[in-house]
Amino acid sequence: MQVHEPAQATPGLMQGGVKKVRGTKTGMLKRSAGNRVCTHIENLISSLLRMFLKAVQYRNSFH
Repeated sequence: MQVHEPAQATPGLMQGGVKKVRGTKTGMLKRSAGNRVCTHIENLISSLLRMFLKAVQYRNSFH
């Protein structure tokens, strides 16, 4: 894997960022499933809102 010029200037920073991301990912996974349920509910609510807004726009376009 070859590194391009901009990334070459800061290899340490790149590695640190990757390590940080990995750490947060494992931390999130280690947390209870309640977190996942919360995100699932949030997704459901957002999708429902989107559907509702679409329906409202659809109805308004007829009037």
